[in-house]
Amino acid sequence: MKKIDLLLVSMLFCINVFGHGELHDRINLVSQELQLRPNLPELYVKRGGLFMDDGDYQNTILDIEKAKSLAGEDYPPCMFLLAKMYFKLETYDAALKEINNFLATEDDHVLGLLTKAEILIALDENEAAAKCYQQAIEKTTTLLPENFFDLINVQIANDQLDNAFKNYQLAQLKFGNLLVFDLKAIEIAELRNDYTSIHEILDNIIDSQQRKERWYYKKAEFFLKETKYEQSIEQLKFAKESLLQLPYRIRITPAMQELSKNISDTEQNIKSLLNDSITTENAFEN
Repeated sequence: MKKIDLLLVSMLFCINVFGHGELHDRINLVSQELQLRPNLPELYVKRGGLFMDDGDYQNTILDIEKAKSLAGEDYPPCMFLLAKMYFKLETYDAALKEINNFLATEDDHVLGLLTKAEILIALDENEAAAKCYQQAIEKTTTLLPENFFDLINVQIANDQLDNAFKNYQLAQLKFGNLLVFDLKAIEIAELRNDYTSIHEILDNIIDSQQRKERWYYKKAEFFLKETKYEQSIEQLKFAKESLLQLPYRIRITPAMQELSKNISDTEQNIKSLLNDSITTENAFEN
């Protein structure tokens, strides 16, 4: 990893992890280091990032200006830090300008692309944001699940459902079966009216989860939407059996009591629908 990359990762780590008390300690440590090495621009950028997360934007700017005086006006870490600061201040146009300047020095920089995607989302430019996320995913093997999740959400918002589902499948290959992605895939499949995929995903969840009652009920709901009443009744039966296998102390919890009521209500609803259907058929026969 290049020196600038290490600096940006270090800066982001400081921004995301430390509380205010710890931030002040970190600022003091970097300040002490600067007394020993006052001509290192990366130390000013590092301290500027800490000042930014502490809400001290005046000192953030001072450290950025000092870093520029040592490394030049086009010092990329300063552009990146300015983009992050403007984003925090919700000055999104200025943030976009700075991150574009940064990416002009390295157009496939993963942290830069992810930051640009966040800015574009704030500007309601979802299609452009999705492209940035996609570029970032294609350029690295070290992205986190939340990066894929952000991309999928942007693609859903932009009605790119096929691409969103493909990225769900890619995330599955990369991270394994994560429930949060499975639930998002169900959302995508429902928007596509792809009930086959919904049931396949739910079957995989049922196979992998120790507690199955909610997922059987979920399958019953989707079968009901498809007017597949027999399959829905079968899944409700499985849900009831799973509930009965739970320890009594769990069965009497409000959540399980609510689920039990939902199962009963759904059964009654199906019976009513079936009776209406029979009545309608008899009316036509007469």
